[in-house]
Amino acid sequence: MVDLAGELVDRRPTPRDIALLTRSRVQPTQVLHAAAAQLDRPVPVWPQASTAAIHGDAGEALIDLLR
Repeated sequence: MVDLAGELVDRRPTPRDIALLTRSRVQPTQVLHAAAAQLDRPVPVWPQASTAAIHGDAGEALIDLLR
């Protein structure tokens, strides 16, 4: 299983857009997790990818939107 869910990040980092981006990744992952829990055999590998492109190039700066 590969999880690449999520809205495109070509938007401003406003609280509303950040919430949308977060929701668009968390909710599908929760659904996949629930579905995988119903399988007779566990999923052996679960690659998941997202992007931080909304932030642009911040160099070495730590980006923490949860603060």
